[in-house]
Amino acid sequence: MTDWVKRHPLTSYFFVAYVVSWSIAVPLALQAQGFVFHRLPWSLHYLMAFGPAAAALLIARLLREPAGTAERAEPKSVARRIFWWTVGVGSPLLLFVIARAATRIAGQTVPTWTSLGRVNFLPDLGVMAWGLWFLTSGVGEELGWRGFALPRLQRTHSAMTSTLLLTIGWAGWHLPAFFYVPSYTAIGLRILPGFFLGLLAGAIVLTWLYNSSGGSVLAAVLWHASFNFVTASPNAGGLVAAVTSTLVMVGAIIIVWRCNWATLASSPRSVGATREEKMRALPGDERIPEAIDTLTHGVTIRRAPRDVWPWLAQMGAGSRAGWYSYDWLDNGRQPSAMRIVPELQHPTVGTVFPALPGVTDGFVLLAIEPERVLILGWLAPDGTTQVTWTFVLDEVAPGVTRLVVRARGGPGYRFHGLPLLLTRLVVRLVHFIMQRKQLLGIAKRAEMAMSHASAFKTPEGEAAFLAAYDAAMKLWPIPYEEMEVPSRFGMTHIIVSGPKDAPPLVLLHGYMATSAMWSPNIADFSKDYRVYAVDVMGQPSKSVPTEPVRNAEDYAVWLAETLDGLHLGRICLVGQSYGGWLALNFAMAAPDRVQKLVLLSPGGGFAPMARQFSLRGMLMVWFPARVTVNWFMRWLGITGTDARYVLELTYLGLKHFRVPVETLRVMPVLFPDDRLRAMRVPTLLLIGDHEVICDPATALARARRLFPDFQGELVPESSHDMCFSQRRIVDARVLDFLKKTRTDHRGAITERSVA
Repeated sequence: MTDWVKRHPLTSYFFVAYVVSWSIAVPLALQAQGFVFHRLPWSLHYLMAFGPAAAALLIARLLREPAGTAERAEPKSVARRIFWWTVGVGSPLLLFVIARAATRIAGQTVPTWTSLGRVNFLPDLGVMAWGLWFLTSGVGEELGWRGFALPRLQRTHSAMTSTLLLTIGWAGWHLPAFFYVPSYTAIGLRILPGFFLGLLAGAIVLTWLYNSSGGSVLAAVLWHASFNFVTASPNAGGLVAAVTSTLVMVGAIIIVWRCNWATLASSPRSVGATREEKMRALPGDERIPEAIDTLTHGVTIRRAPRDVWPWLAQMGAGSRAGWYSYDWLDNGRQPSAMRIVPELQHPTVGTVFPALPGVTDGFVLLAIEPERVLILGWLAPDGTTQVTWTFVLDEVAPGVTRLVVRARGGPGYRFHGLPLLLTRLVVRLVHFIMQRKQLLGIAKRAEMAMSHASAFKTPEGEAAFLAAYDAAMKLWPIPYEEMEVPSRFGMTHIIVSGPKDAPPLVLLHGYMATSAMWSPNIADFSKDYRVYAVDVMGQPSKSVPTEPVRNAEDYAVWLAETLDGLHLGRICLVGQSYGGWLALNFAMAAPDRVQKLVLLSPGGGFAPMARQFSLRGMLMVWFPARVTVNWFMRWLGITGTDARYVLELTYLGLKHFRVPVETLRVMPVLFPDDRLRAMRVPTLLLIGDHEVICDPATALARARRLFPDFQGELVPESSHDMCFSQRRIVDARVLDFLKKTRTDHRGAITERSVA
C-alpha cells in the first residue's frame, strides 16, 4: 500500500480526507433525512473538519514528509510574515465592517460582533466562536487543503489550474452538509453551481495568500477562520453574507486579472535601500552638492548586470521603450516594451529621454558607463541641473545584480511650484509609487527575458511538442521551406509552399492547431499561389513569443510586421476558426493590404459564440488532458485520421506551452455593425451547415446584410471540420473566389508582393 500511496499521493490524500470526514457527515445527513433513528449529537459535525488534516498527517507519514511543508521558502523577514498573517486574519474582518455599513445604509438589522457567536449545533460562544473556526475550518481544513494538496498540485500545474483542481475536491467534500446543516439545506442543491463559484473565489484568495506569503499555512488558517467567523453564523445571513461573499469574488477577479496565473502571487520583492546604500556616495551626487532631498531605492535582480543594462539604456516615453512604471500616467497608455529594442541600445551624452509622449523636453543623459552607471538629469532653462536620477548596477554575486537608484533635487527645485516643505512631502510619496513600479518592472523584464527564451514550460515538453509538429509535417504533400520573421512580439515561424513568382496567399490556422492543419488543403492552394502558412504568435507552435499580444490591435500590428518582414504588399488572406477572426480583424484594421478575404468557420465576429464552446473550451484549457481535448474536438466534429495530428498538437500545446496571460484574454468578440459595414475588402464566408460554435445562418445573414462586397454559403454535411471532411468543396470554392479577382491585378500583385 505504501508504494501505491507514493505513486499516487494526491489521490490517496483526497480518498482518506473524504473517508474520515464523510464517516461523520454521512450518518448525520442520513439522520437528518430520517433514514437513521439512532440519535447522534449534531455537534459531531465540527469533527468533520479534521478530515483533511488527518489525511495530510497520515499520507505525509507514509511519504516520510512533514505535513504542511511548503513548496516555497518562507520569507526571511519576520515583519513580512507578520504582515501576511495580519492580512489573513484581518481582511475578512474588514469585509464584515464594509458589509455592516451596507446593511445600515439599507436600513436592515446590523449584526454585532458578539452575535456572530451563535453557530449551528452549539451554545452561543460570543467572540470565542473565532477560536472554534480557527481549530476547525482553519487548522482542521487548511493543514490539508493548503498545507498538503495545494503545494503538491503546484509541482506539476500552474497555481490557477491547481486551485481549480483543489476546488473540485473541496466542493465535493462539502456535499453531505447540504443534507443536514441548516445554512446549506436552506439553499439546497439547486444552488450548487453558485456555491462552487463562491468556493472557487475563496480558493483563489487562499492560493494568493499562501503563495504571496511564501507558503505560510498559518496565513491561510487565519483567513479561513476569520471568514467563517463573519459568514457562518445564522446572524450573518442576508445582505451581510451577500456583500461579504461578493467582495471576496471581486477580490478573486482582481487576483486573476492582475497576477500571473503561474503563481497567483503578489511580488514579495522589496525596493527599499539598505542603510549602507543610503549613506553611500553615488556617481552624480557631485552635480548637486546641496540637495533639498535625496531618495534612494534598490532592487535585487537575479541576472548579471549585462542582462539588466539594456532595459535602462532604452528607457523613455513616446518613441522609446517606456518607463516600465504606470504607463497610463507616463507613457500615454502605451505599454512599456517587453523586449530589448536594438536601435535604442546606444544612447550618448546629451540624448533626451522624453518624460512623456509627444514632448521635446525630458531627462537628459548626463553620463554613461555601459553596464555600470547611467545618470539622467532635468535641466533648468539656464542649463543648471535641477534634478539628477542615477542608476547604478552592482554585481553582488555571480549572476545577481543590485540595481540602486537615487534621485536628488537641487536648491531651486519645486514640484509644480509647491513650497519647499510640500515639495518634499509630495515628491517622496509620488516618487516612491512610481519608482517602486519601475524597479519591479525592470526586474521582471530582465529575469523573464533570460529565463523564458523558450515559451515552453520544460525542455522535455518542448521536445515532445516539436517532435509531434515535425511528424505532422511529414503529411505535408508538397515541397516546402520554413522561414522565421522577427517582429516586436517575437519570431514568427512560417511554412512556405508554391511557385516563387505566384501571387501571395497567407493562411492563419485555428486556435492552437498550428500551420500543420493545412496539409489537406495545401496541394490545391499551392498550384497557383505562393502560400505562407503562418504560426499564430502566442499560441503553441514554432513561433517564439517575446512580448505578449494583449489585444486585437496587437494582433493586427503583429501580422502587419510579419508581412513587412516577408516583403509582401497586398495579399489574399485565408483564416480558419480563430484564424478567421484574426483575418477579419486585420482586414478591418489594414484594408489596403488585403486584396481578398476568405473566412472559414470563423470564431466570433458575426454571431455570438455558443455557450457550450466557452464551457468546453475552458475545461480543456484548465485541465489539459487527452480526454478533455478529444471530448472538445469530437463536439466540434474534428475526428478521423486526417485530424489526428491536430488533436495531438493541441493536447501537447495545452500541456506544455506557456501562453501569456495577456494573450489568453484575447478572445473572439462580435464586431459592431459600423465596423463591418465599413469593410470594403471582397469577402467569402464558408460555414458548415452543422456548425456548433455559433449559429451559421445568423452569421451568414449578418455578414450578407452588412458587407458591401460579400459571398457566403453553407458547406453541406460538415461542422467545424469542413477543411478536413469537405476539403474538396472548400478548396474549390476558395480558389474559384480568389481567381475571379486576379485577372486585372496578377502582374501588379506579383511585382509588389513578392520579394
